[in-house]
Amino acid sequence: MKLSLNLSTRKYKSVLLTRLIIIGALLAIVAPFLLNAGLIVHFKRKVRRFEPEYAAKLNTSRELTMRAKRTEERLKQVDFQTLSDQIELFYQTILLRNLKWMRLLAALEDKMPDRARLVRITPSFSQDMDRSSATIQLEGVSKSFDQIPLLMKNLENSPFFDKVYVVKISKERDSKDYEFSLEMNYYQPME
Repeated sequence: MKLSLNLSTRKYKSVLLTRLIIIGALLAIVAPFLLNAGLIVHFKRKVRRFEPEYAAKLNTSRELTMRAKRTEERLKQVDFQTLSDQIELFYQTILLRNLKWMRLLAALEDKMPDRARLVRITPSFSQDMDRSSATIQLEGVSKSFDQIPLLMKNLENSPFFDKVYVVKISKERDSKDYEFSLEMNYYQPME
């Protein structure tokens, strides 16, 4: 049995339109992805071109920010230190005014050996000491070395002085005098 087909009687359907619709739909789906890929490549090239300049500016910005912070911290420290120094100076001035100089000089005069003399008296006050006490540094000259330990012993035996220490004793080659520096605590007599 032989089958014959008559193509002339069969109805012709064009698939071209169907294929074009399918291809168009696929292009509509794929086109945005292709466009995005193209834009991504384009912008990556632009970014690469400006990346060194951006990195340099970012580093400069970070460096300037760090400098500004360090400068601000230094200014705060300087302001704090200046204020602290001014307060300390004010405090020292008040305590110096409260120091009874005539009593201090009288107490020192009673304890000075005959062959020694004072050149400078420097009081200083610390925050932890009360207002009736001070640290005194004495600088003087003595005709003999024996007078310096005698002065220290006299001061230690006084109720107004304690913790007498030698800071320096020296003698110049050409001089007959000994230069000395002593440091001690002084307690002002209460009124």
